[in-house]
Amino acid sequence: MLCEMLPPVTAWGKKYVTVEFRRQNRGDFFRIIASQDNTTFTVKWYDLKTSQLIGQRAGKMKKSGDFFEYEEVFVPQGATNTLESIRGTSVWEADKPVLVMQYSYSQNWDNDPNFDPFMVLVVPTEQFIPGTVFQTPAFQAGFLDNYFNIVAVGDTNDFTQQNLQSIKLDGKPISTYEPGFIYNRIPTTNLYWAKITMAPGAHRIVGNGQTKFGGYIYGFSSADGYGWPAAMAINKVDETDTLPPQLYRTGDCGDYDFRTTEFRNGKTGDDPRQVDRELLLLNFWTVVTTMI
Repeated sequence: MLCEMLPPVTAWGKKYVTVEFRRQNRGDFFRIIASQDNTTFTVKWYDLKTSQLIGQRAGKMKKSGDFFEYEEVFVPQGATNTLESIRGTSVWEADKPVLVMQYSYSQNWDNDPNFDPFMVLVVPTEQFIPGTVFQTPAFQAGFLDNYFNIVAVGDTNDFTQQNLQSIKLDGKPISTYEPGFIYNRIPTTNLYWAKITMAPGAHRIVGNGQTKFGGYIYGFSSADGYGWPAAMAINKVDETDTLPPQLYRTGDCGDYDFRTTEFRNGKTGDDPRQVDRELLLLNFWTVVTTMI
């Protein structure tokens, strides 16, 4: 499972948040890739239970395609590992669009036979969605331990977290599966996380449309593992079209001509750049009634 279908560069984001895979608290392996020259980034990771800051890194990637990895180590077979990588929750932020991958280490990392390397495309916060359908591998595949990690947008001013409470998995609120969901705030953000054990088969998760989330499904069997995004959009986020068409009217007495333009593109280097992309043409009928 060391493969992944990558999204187009236009869908890469600047902020990513992760939750560690089910491990013995030694963390996961990460790679961050730059889409543009001179990209700077930071990553901070926090303990799942206490939310205390565990570690942080910062770096600069000089060329597009450059990448940074953490923690690249080798643990010999049968050796006792005393190292750890990025664990708990992590927050990645960059000044330009990047791609972040999260990898599961092999069984040697924490001496558990039910692990094997796989990688997951981390969902940028810019690509969170309000609902999704996903499926675990078939029961016959042998993956009996399946998990769903969700990161959702909450309201730090709402103690009851109504938006988070509205997110339902197979018809039941996430908080019924993981009561700590509405309290599991990722430090410095308005994002909340949960890690849920999943039964084999298809599943559906939806909210009230007022909040969005990202997430991924993954699982383990004897010396095997898999993982992939379960909640992710592929929207074009490097450009935006927020300006309405400009209309110019000529004529009188109910007989009018309308001319419209869509040519207001922003400067190269703007982030995001204003680009007029589409124009919807409508036919207008003007009805004139004369009363005598």
